[in-house]
Amino acid sequence: MQYLKIFIIVIFSSLLFANCQSPTDKALKLSEKELFSFLNDYDSYQNIEISEPKTVTITYLDDPEFIDKKDKYIQLDKLVGEISLDALIGNSNLEYAYLKHGNKFKQLEDLGNDLKRIEAEFVPFQGMKSVQKLRANNTANAKVIVTIEWVYDTELTKVISYRIVQ
Repeated sequence: MQYLKIFIIVIFSSLLFANCQSPTDKALKLSEKELFSFLNDYDSYQNIEISEPKTVTITYLDDPEFIDKKDKYIQLDKLVGEISLDALIGNSNLEYAYLKHGNKFKQLEDLGNDLKRIEAEFVPFQGMKSVQKLRANNTANAKVIVTIEWVYDTELTKVISYRIVQ
């Protein structure tokens, strides 16, 4: 009877430890599932490495939509600045520059408002973040390295967002 108890404990312990996964394994499984859902040719991608997920506070600065719009805002702000400078240097007036390139000024204003809205509405939260490097085929069928930044929930049960860095 004593041996039976020990045998049962050993069996259950081995099953328990066999089913445990490291946080990196969980993150890899979640990222592969997410990649499979949106890639055209999943088989052409090979995992190189994935960093161990770290607990971080996710703010609006980490939001992919905010990052994308901020990059566009910076580029458009530079363009509008050049348009305004050209108008001043060329002794033409800013009203003419605004009439000629008014849509750029309007786009800049809209992007600025979007950035302010995201900043105001975003609720910071705790999550897990990791970086994954993949080898992939580009359109010319050459191998390239792709880096993706993943954000998961704290339990590593779902992908909250991702951003392709390179």
